[in-house]
Amino acid sequence: MGYSNFDYYSDFNELTKIKKGTLNPWFNNYIKSLKNLSINNNVVEINKNNSDIIENDLSSNEDYKLNLLKIVFHYYGGKQSFNKYDLESVTALLRIIDLENSTNLWRMKHEKRQTLKNIASYIVDKSTGFWNRLGDSNELNLVDDLIKVGIKGKGNPGVTAKSFASKVCKYIDELYGGNCYFINDDVVRRVLPYYLCKYNVQIDIEKRKGKKKANGNYKYDFDNMSYVELFKCLEALKNKADPTNTLSKTEFDHILWYSYRFENI
Repeated sequence: MGYSNFDYYSDFNELTKIKKGTLNPWFNNYIKSLKNLSINNNVVEINKNNSDIIENDLSSNEDYKLNLLKIVFHYYGGKQSFNKYDLESVTALLRIIDLENSTNLWRMKHEKRQTLKNIASYIVDKSTGFWNRLGDSNELNLVDDLIKVGIKGKGNPGVTAKSFASKVCKYIDELYGGNCYFINDDVVRRVLPYYLCKYNVQIDIEKRKGKKKANGNYKYDFDNMSYVELFKCLEALKNKADPTNTLSKTEFDHILWYSYRFENI
C-alpha cells in the first residue's frame, strides 16, 4: 500500500481562520475558554478529557440539549413498536433529523424536500433491505445508496445530501443502541486532513490526490469521497488517536465538529 502524505495540511493556523465580518470568533473566543481543554497548536486533541468537556458543554447548550428525535421516536412507539415500514412514522423521524442538524431539506421545499421524500420511501420499501443493513459495518455503502436514491425523481429530482444521508443512518442506528457510523459533515471533512497530518495517520487515498503544490506536497479531495472512503479515513484517525477505543464515534465526531463549526477552514 502506498500511504498518502498529508504534509500539505501541517499549518494548523488554517484551522482557525476568522470568517469575514465575524465579531466573536468561535474557536478563539469560546472553545479556548473552556476550562482544562487540551489544545496543541490550535488542534483540539482527541482524548477522553476533551470529550468530557465538549459533551458537557453541548449538553448545556440550549441549541442541543432537547433531543427532539428521541421524543418523536418514542411518540411513534420507540424501540419496541416503532413501525419501520410506515411512511408517516419514518418521514417524521427524517424531518426531525433534518431540523436538528440544519440540513434544511424540508424547509427549502422543491428538489431538496424531494430528496427527503425519496429517502423515506427507500427506507420503508422492504425490497431495499434498509433495516437489515442498518448498523452492519459490512454494509457501510448503505449511506451511499441513500445519497443515490435521494437524487432520483422524474421531472423533480432531489439533490445530493451527503451529510443528511450519513445522519439518517447514524441517528436511527443510535436510537436502537448502535454505534456504527461517523457523520459526513462539511466541518468534519474540512478538519479531517489536518488531523490526519497531526496524528501522522497512514492511509492510502492516492486516487484522491490533487495537483502538486509549490512546496512539493499534495492537497486531497475529501469533499467528493464516497461515504465508505471517508469512513476509512475517520476510522484510521480514531484508531490512531484513541487506540483503546475509549470514545464512541459520536464523541469523536463532536470533538472535530463542535470545536471548529464556525471557522473558515
